[in-house]
Amino acid sequence: MTKYEVDKLQDKRFEGGNFTVALRRDEEQENLFRRFARRTKKDRLVEEIVDGYRYKKPTTKRREAAFRKKFVLKQLQEMQESDLSDSDR
Repeated sequence: MTKYEVDKLQDKRFEGGNFTVALRRDEEQENLFRRFARRTKKDRLVEEIVDGYRYKKPTTKRREAAFRKKFVLKQLQEMQESDLSDSDR
């Protein structure tokens, strides 16, 4: 690979929502794309975009909100119970 080709590859970047993934030295383009894909999945970027395109009925939105609230409250309760059991020891 010539120096020109290496410099050209170094300039490749993928840009997502609020982040940029740049090609590292001696890195394949496939690995760059994998890192980008992992980052978008981690940031739930694609899911947010898809949610904007699909219509959700108000009852579905309320049901999802109730489920999230119940899940968070259950997690908090478990954390408090584990803190109490740890303090008893």
